[in-house]
Amino acid sequence: MGDASFWDTEYSKELDNFKSLLTKLKEAIKDDIRQSLIKQLEDKSNRLKEIKKSFGLEVRLIKNKDVKVPFDEKMRGYNEEFTQLLDNFRTVKMSAQRSELLGNAQAKEKFIDLFNSDGKNNDELLIGANKIQDLTEASLNRTKQKIEESKNVAVATLEQLEDQRKQINDIQEDVNNLDANLTKAKTLVFGFAKRLASDRVVQIMTALNIIALGSIIVYVLYTKKSLGNNNTGGSNVGPPIPSNHSVVFL
Repeated sequence: MGDASFWDTEYSKELDNFKSLLTKLKEAIKDDIRQSLIKQLEDKSNRLKEIKKSFGLEVRLIKNKDVKVPFDEKMRGYNEEFTQLLDNFRTVKMSAQRSELLGNAQAKEKFIDLFNSDGKNNDELLIGANKIQDLTEASLNRTKQKIEESKNVAVATLEQLEDQRKQINDIQEDVNNLDANLTKAKTLVFGFAKRLASDRVVQIMTALNIIALGSIIVYVLYTKKSLGNNNTGGSNVGPPIPSNHSVVFL
């Protein structure tokens, strides 16, 4: 909820800033001021789009409906206001760009009036022609300036695309390295498992050999003992005859 409250405040604040800049753009007369305000509004627009996404994400993460519903209503209101402001900005921006080609509306009227030759003598017509030439030259200079600005934007765009291409190549290289590391790790795991299995077989065989050897030893000892018992307990030979007594045969 804390993050949602933060983005709520940011959204509202940036919308107010956008409206303030838009009002200044509508009242601006000089071309350089208009261009500066248009640039600021474009930056604010991008910032507001990021805030819109972040705010929407935080609201979706809220589980408590009683808390979520007020944020949903605020978000819808902010989004509608933002959409309306963007439409107004596009309209004012297009109007400003059109007026830059020949200056403001008053200059346009004077420019058109210069072509009217009714009631003018030669000197006035010559002065008018010079003014037309000056205005045309100024218009051409503004057009050249716009072209130069477009070139600069194109160069900046190409540089950004080149940077993005390098980033993509770096990411691809990292992915390839990661894939190679995974393959190597997989090989090592299989080798370790195989070696572990081999070691286990050796251990089992050793244990079986020890058991077999112990069984043989026990068997031999048991057999020897059994043979000894048979020799002592099953003999029919009588006790020894003393050598000092005579033997009487019947």
